Amino acid sequence: MDFSDRQDFEDAARGFVATLDPATITGADGRAVFDLRPYAQLDGDCPDTR
Repeated sequence: MDFSDRQDFEDAARGFVATLDPATITGADGRAVFDLRPYAQLDGDCPDTR
């Protein structure tokens, strides 16, 4: 693979709008209706699978 060709990376980043911080969406009544915090373990390195 030719990693010096950055076109794919630029194309992928072009559609980026924003991050969700905090990772919780609340309803009109203030209750959390969607929460990404339980998935925070996915941000780390993958464990060795051998």
